Amino acid sequence: MIQALNIEESLDPIKLFFFSDFQTKEFKQFTRGKIKSLSPYQYYHLMEWVLNNLKDDVLLGNLDVLFDFSTLNPKKYLPSNEQSVPIGIDTPEKSILPDTFYEDCRSFFHSNYGTMNYILEEMASLERINRFLYYFKAKKDIRQPEIDFEKLLHLMSLEERLCFPVHSFPDQEPIPFYGYALNYLKQLFFDEAKWLGHSLSDEIRKEGDHIKKLFVSAGKEALPFAIMDRSVVLWPVLVDFEKWRQLVRNALKQKGLFGLLKKKLLMSLKELEALLGEEYFQDLTIDTDKGNFAVKDKEIGIITIKSFSPPLVHSSQFSTWLKKLKARDLKVSLKAETEEPPKNQIVISKKGSQLRLKKVLTEFFNHLKIQVDEERGRAIESFLYRNFSFEYDEKIDFAKRTVSNFGYKPLNFIPSKHAKDFAKLFLYLADKKYILSNKTQIIRTLDEDIHEKNGKDGFSYSSLIRIPSDEHHLFPDKDIRRRIRSILKIDD
Repeated sequence: MIQALNIEESLDPIKLFFFSDFQTKEFKQFTRGKIKSLSPYQYYHLMEWVLNNLKDDVLLGNLDVLFDFSTLNPKKYLPSNEQSVPIGIDTPEKSILPDTFYEDCRSFFHSNYGTMNYILEEMASLERINRFLYYFKAKKDIRQPEIDFEKLLHLMSLEERLCFPVHSFPDQEPIPFYGYALNYLKQLFFDEAKWLGHSLSDEIRKEGDHIKKLFVSAGKEALPFAIMDRSVVLWPVLVDFEKWRQLVRNALKQKGLFGLLKKKLLMSLKELEALLGEEYFQDLTIDTDKGNFAVKDKEIGIITIKSFSPPLVHSSQFSTWLKKLKARDLKVSLKAETEEPPKNQIVISKKGSQLRLKKVLTEFFNHLKIQVDEERGRAIESFLYRNFSFEYDEKIDFAKRTVSNFGYKPLNFIPSKHAKDFAKLFLYLADKKYILSNKTQIIRTLDEDIHEKNGKDGFSYSSLIRIPSDEHHLFPDKDIRRRIRSILKIDD
């Protein structure tokens, strides 16, 4: 585990101090040093713990252990002192504080260095593959702490050394130091986990790109020998499934090495699953933060947005394909297993969510006595991911409302007798403005995605378009309708 993110063993000696009956001067100084050495991420988790577990009188008596009072000097903030204003600003539009205030705050809250500085320094001496794995595991373990800022505000207001006034510019309004300082801490705190996740993703991509070049740039003669490098274990999370198959085929073409390299790659797949603790692999070198695509829907006249991410492929697909691969197959050109992107999209209103729609569809199928196992659950997510986009709103992070991308999995388990019930569900949601697409768009999408040509699955356009408007709510009864309204928070 990365030490800068360790919130167990690293905090234990500090916690012991607060419960000790022998808080000597030396013990207190030792604890101060321990707190000063924490990363901001660890420090915020310590603040969460002390505010939840210690009594107010204990906290008030030890504020000088939690915070660094050594750099605070009220004389720095007298109104007679000149205020430093950024160059080019004649009259600030809002109040600003002296530059020295932020420097003092960083020292006061032990935040002179960001958490990523601690992490990068700690990981610098490791091999790339180990850094990659540490970053991946760390990103999964990040947890946003919960700090009781009201309680902290009350405690700080009782400490006289924190009550000296700080004058803002240009209005010279005096506010106690602890008030401004706590606002500063909130800004740092609320962004910590989010930006830490983004920063770790950047490092994963950076390390992954370097490792990927070892193999992608290698010639066909060098590639089999590159497989002997330990970092080959990361292949399935550095490229997509199709690129991985091509790399494997190129490597195994070396005469006499087919059996040895195939065994090595099969062992690597098992090792990767154990190292990541994941059954699904995807290309982690793609920047998913830039994976949003906005486009104007001409039929309904609004801008829609869709989040894109690399498809998740179950580890068994890699191993099954590789186990079946024979030396003679390498002489035949590889056919890419790709799907055409859907021509139509069903638009969800900005208050909606693909994740909630997945829950709705699961409830709907259960109501119809159609069991939804893991494979069918993945098919539902695949259907929603490829066919549903959102009404655009720049203030909303739609990635948090988007289901996972498991690649193309057909929604082929719906009995034909329930095809109209399935269509009515979405038509009903359109009537309730949860879906913004019109009837034609919805039916066209279902026909394109689910209907088999010349098939009798009930999803043909000509069949579904005949559903009367006054029957949209009959999918098939009020019990499931009531349940769906509850999940989506739709008024009747």
